[in-house]
Amino acid sequence: QQQQQQQQQQQEQMKPEVGLTEQWFTRSSMVGNTEVHVRPISERDAIDLYRNIMRHRNELQQTDPTFGISVKSLGSVVTAVRNNIFAMQEARALPLVIVANGTLAGEVGYICIDWERKVGYIGYWLSPIFQGKGLMSTAVRDLIDIGFRSLGLEHVDITTRKSNRASMGVAERLGFTHQRGIPDGIRGFASKLSGGLLWFDNVNYEVFTLSSPNASTRAEDSRLPKFFQKECNRFLNSDYTYTEPMR
Repeated sequence: QQQQQQQQQQQEQMKPEVGLTEQWFTRSSMVGNTEVHVRPISERDAIDLYRNIMRHRNELQQTDPTFGISVKSLGSVVTAVRNNIFAMQEARALPLVIVANGTLAGEVGYICIDWERKVGYIGYWLSPIFQGKGLMSTAVRDLIDIGFRSLGLEHVDITTRKSNRASMGVAERLGFTHQRGIPDGIRGFASKLSGGLLWFDNVNYEVFTLSSPNASTRAEDSRLPKFFQKECNRFLNSDYTYTEPMR
């Protein structure tokens, strides 16, 4: 218990003194004829996020089943946005939205930041009508730049389902290394968002990492096997929980 308290104190000491809400996290670029803005999420985004997810729910569920259980109402999205903002203010995460030609197109961000090991865990989704145009690759590239140059991270991580070829393609195009030797969790990951338990099997996930040229450690040594599924979600909120699988 004393060791755990020391680790938590180290995490706190390495966080910025202020939350991650500053405007210097905003990025703008042109992707073909599309003007893309990446900026911190705000409560005013909740309605557009809800409409977008509900409109494309079936397609989004094919790559991430949580869209089918976590988004039950506008209120659930408002709560999620507020939780993200709170995590951002406490420097535990950096949730951003992607705006394409004035339309909210999806989300990208560091869903969790391990300040002690200087690792940022990336998550993202994009509306189907904007997919296949290079928007997500551009948004993730901007996020990597923020992580390495503004936050002082040394490694970034993308954990994606094996069935999600588009997501794996983003990691491959941006030069991530496929870490075949790193399991994403020792036993598994369960979500309580459905009111019950939704099981996520480790076998269905792949881990990709990218390191800063100035990294002082190897990604293989910094990216903890259980961090994304156990520690990260404990830091963020109680909606997700690590649990042992039934034998």
